[in-house]
Amino acid sequence: MKIDCPWLNEAWRFLVNSEEKNRLGQIYLFKTQEKLATETLIDKFAEGLICEKEGLDACGTCRNCVLMNAKSFPDLKRIELPENQNVIPVEAIRELISFFSTKPAFGGRKITIINPVENLNFFAANALLKIIEEPPEHSFFLLNWETSRPVTRTLTSRCTQIYISSPSRESSLKWLVSRGVNLEKFNEDD
Repeated sequence: MKIDCPWLNEAWRFLVNSEEKNRLGQIYLFKTQEKLATETLIDKFAEGLICEKEGLDACGTCRNCVLMNAKSFPDLKRIELPENQNVIPVEAIRELISFFSTKPAFGGRKITIINPVENLNFFAANALLKIIEEPPEHSFFLLNWETSRPVTRTLTSRCTQIYISSPSRESSLKWLVSRGVNLEKFNEDD
C-alpha cells in the first residue's frame, strides 16, 4: 500500500522490506528539514506494528486497529509538546519509563511516538537516552525530527535514521494538481 504523499513512499518501502526480512529495529528517527507529513508515515508505521495481521499494512478492522483509530490503544504512548510550552519536560519521559515497565495489554508490542524529538529539554533527552540504550523487549520508539534544531549525537547514533527528502518542484506541482489545486489560479494571485 502506498502513502498519499509520494515523497514518503521510499521510506515506507524501507520499513516494509525491513519487516519482511525480520530486521526491524526498535528505535527509528524520521528526519526531514520541513513539514512533509512525516507524522502520516510514523502513524502508518505504528498502526502496522499494532495490527493483529501480519505485515505493516494495517487491516483497520481488528481489535487493535479499532482501538488505534479510536485513539484508545493502551500500548501506544504519544509524547508531544505540552500546550503553551516550547519544550518537552523530563516528566514526560519519566511517564514513558513507567509505561514501558509493564507488559503490553494487547499483542506483544509497546510503542511510543515522540514528536518533535528536538524539543526534548536537556534532562528529558538524557532520560530518553538511558531507556533507549537498552530498550525494553518488544518496544518501539518512533522519533520525529522536522526542524534544523539539533538533537544530541548520542541520541541519534542509537537510532535507525530515515531521511525524508524534499520532493522536487515538478513532483510537488504534480501532487498539488492531483489534489485539485488550480495552479493557474494560484499563479494569478502573485
